[in-house]
Amino acid sequence: MLRKSGPKATSALAVGAAAAILLAACGSTSTSTAKPSSATKGGVAYYAEAAGANPNYIFPLTPGADFSIANISQFQILMYRPLYFYGKGNKAEIDYNLSIGNPPVYSNNDKTVTVTLKHYEWSNGTPVTARDVIFWMNLLKANKTSYGAYVPGAFPDNVVSYSAPNPSTVVFQLNGSYNPTWFTYNELSQITPLPIAWDRTSLSQPAPSPNAQNLPDTTTAGAQAVYKLLNSQSQDLSTYATSPIWSVVDGPWKLTSFTTAGKAVFVPNSKYSGPVKPKLNQFVELPFTSTSAEFNVLRAGNGAITYGYLPTTSISQKSYVESIGYVVKPWVEFGFSYWNMNFNNPTFGPLFKQLYFRQALQHLVDQPAWVKSFLKGKGLCGA
Repeated sequence: MLRKSGPKATSALAVGAAAAILLAACGSTSTSTAKPSSATKGGVAYYAEAAGANPNYIFPLTPGADFSIANISQFQILMYRPLYFYGKGNKAEIDYNLSIGNPPVYSNNDKTVTVTLKHYEWSNGTPVTARDVIFWMNLLKANKTSYGAYVPGAFPDNVVSYSAPNPSTVVFQLNGSYNPTWFTYNELSQITPLPIAWDRTSLSQPAPSPNAQNLPDTTTAGAQAVYKLLNSQSQDLSTYATSPIWSVVDGPWKLTSFTTAGKAVFVPNSKYSGPVKPKLNQFVELPFTSTSAEFNVLRAGNGAITYGYLPTTSISQKSYVESIGYVVKPWVEFGFSYWNMNFNNPTFGPLFKQLYFRQALQHLVDQPAWVKSFLKGKGLCGA
């Protein structure tokens, strides 16, 4: 990832994704990211999306086909804040400072979880309440097989019941005793409070008020109808910036423009009541069809990209991009790539059942050589 240095770029603040090609069981360290040395009010930051990884799904209850970093971590979360913000620096922890929920309290031998909410507001002026958490849970329970993170027996199957005894408190009753650290990080972090303004089955219906009773989500059939509407609206990319649905946000940013190609223009949400307020006038995410297309724009050095990435294949040009004002720093990508093999293939499956064959196949994958040759040394190898 690269940051443009100089006075015009010090106002930029963005995060990005690596563009390296991943091979076998090797994880890429890419050529990567830098944080601005300072941030000033005003200005526009242009962030290069990973090649071919433009956002295309805005509804936080995201199906498996769209369950991606581009959609969730680099798009949705700017507008819709999760109950618990996972990841604190480079640690696998909950960042309670960035979370809507205070640290949960576990009781009843860790079978009861009580969550109290901080003061957050939706952009329509209504508060984020426990009812918004119940709304998410109702939709998830009724449409769990459509959710990309659903695993049978896990969340929300391990939640017996949930309730909102008051506007700032949610209580979960679990089907057993769970490790609090594990349950908070892996299960509660999946929750994204949803505005009651979305609780309808047709756009022709007026947005309900936060205190409305007998809303559709309170029944299974109604929750499925609400999900059907929100899912269909999320598939209509051309309306993202104009929709009365997606304009209600509780995050620091809201969309002012969006193209079907994936160019997203964000402006600050003036009602955002959480920490880390926006300092820019605009934050723009730019789509690219290939790493070479992104690098060509980057290499032009005309400021069209504030934060971008240096493809692994172009590491030899690191000195040049630094000479035109970019700061180049490593970005370790915690991921890996792999090949799926059909071990049950009727013809070749029996071969894979033989240990010597699997060992021979593994020896054909020279991970250190691949990292050195293909990734130009920017990679890590695992077993």
